[in-house]
Amino acid sequence: MAKAKDLTGKTFGKLEVLHRSPKRSKSGRAVWVCRCECEAITEVESHHLLSGSTISCGCARSDAGKAMQQYNKEHLIKDGVYTHLLTSKVRSDSKTGVKGVTITKNGKYQARIAVKNQHIHLGLFNTLEEAAAARKEAEEKYHKPLLEDNNE
Repeated sequence: MAKAKDLTGKTFGKLEVLHRSPKRSKSGRAVWVCRCECEAITEVESHHLLSGSTISCGCARSDAGKAMQQYNKEHLIKDGVYTHLLTSKVRSDSKTGVKGVTITKNGKYQARIAVKNQHIHLGLFNTLEEAAAARKEAEEKYHKPLLEDNNE
């Protein structure tokens, strides 16, 4: 096996390499003891440092998640509703091709809509067109006001 490069003192993202650990990874690679900018100490395999796949002790992922939550709260959530989901496409496994419309065991079409974690039953219909029309009407009533408020 090739001798590992000395990474002591080098910085990879938020990690500064302190010294080589006496441990080896399961695959036999060198492991380095690193200090993160947040002061946490962590051990990282050399190839994770060199490839850039590990750039922190995990705090970078946490920071990115918090930033995303803040963005969503400011731009995509209205009255507790994640408005992006209101305009999402029909699921690829939909048997009807219409969002919020399913086929029941007896062959009827059931239309539903969800608003603020409340599922509203719109009815059972004999045709897909009737169910789709009911769903569209409900979207106008329940979703459109939230989308208009969000676009302002």
